[in-house]
Amino acid sequence: MDLEDQISRMALALGIGLLMGLERGWRTREATPGSRTAGIRTFAISGLLGGALGAIVGAPGTALSTAAAIVLAVGFSIYAAVIASFCYAENRADNTFSATTPIAAMLTFVLGAYALIGNMWLAAASGVAATAILAARDELHGWVAQITWPELRSGLVLLAMTCIALPVMPTDPVDPYGGVNPREVWIIAIVLASVSFLAYVAVRYLGARGVLLAGALGGLVSSTAVTIDSARRAAARQGPPDLLTASVAIASAIMFLRVIAIVAALRPTLLGLIAPALTCASSLACGFAAYFAYSRQLGGDGMAQSASFRNPFSLWSVVGFAMFLAVVMVLSRCGRELGDRRDNPRCRCRGFG
Repeated sequence: MDLEDQISRMALALGIGLLMGLERGWRTREATPGSRTAGIRTFAISGLLGGALGAIVGAPGTALSTAAAIVLAVGFSIYAAVIASFCYAENRADNTFSATTPIAAMLTFVLGAYALIGNMWLAAASGVAATAILAARDELHGWVAQITWPELRSGLVLLAMTCIALPVMPTDPVDPYGGVNPREVWIIAIVLASVSFLAYVAVRYLGARGVLLAGALGGLVSSTAVTIDSARRAAARQGPPDLLTASVAIASAIMFLRVIAIVAALRPTLLGLIAPALTCASSLACGFAAYFAYSRQLGGDGMAQSASFRNPFSLWSVVGFAMFLAVVMVLSRCGRELGDRRDNPRCRCRGFG
């Protein structure tokens, strides 16, 4: 590692410490000098300390030796013990319980060391992300205070469906005709749940008009999912039927435009054939959406009625519909296979037809 690169990395380690220390120092800016464990100076020095130790034990892009790893671990342990002991004394003096400052200081030390031996961009991004999280304390606490158990449960279920169940789903077809892929069916369930969750969030924060926004955004992913979710909401009397109808119309309009964009990217020569028809269909769908969303408002219905979604989505409903689509896919593939065999004389000799 040349001198210029080493200076740049040390400057990054110092910058990470200054950035995180600025947030911590601003948070305790009204405290009496000397009454707080760590401020902007302590965090800046912590970043430099980690950078100096990182420069001693290794070079960027090279694996650490056993001795270097031990030195780095011992150095971090000593630093963590010192900062934790001071923060413990501070908490006792203030009669509070908080581990944010010592953990932030330890992270500053680690990122300072990583800036010298690892990827500079990753170290910088991690420092900025950590500072943003520290600065958003009030907003995060307020959001946690307002969130309901059904919202938290649905979010966790959606994450589990995506991050836990999806990677282990089989990718090989399970039906005799090769038409049903469990992974693809599960992706359909995830899309349905995501669109339903998006609609819930939009209505929660934007009111009844959030239904229209959810329909437009959902149309970018799957207009079918928007249609299913809107039909389920209408059957459960969750929201004005006119708005839910307008949401489906907007999703359909976006779907037509999405097809035009895909064709333009993959086969521009076909635009002249499909663009006029799809553009007219999209315009007509927008007209229906405007009619149901705003014209009924003049009669005292529609927008005047508030939307109230009780749950973001139901796991069994989205999984059940995904399974229903899988059955439809099997039957469709089966019918096509039987038709092909009936039209082929050789297939009839084998027992089909």
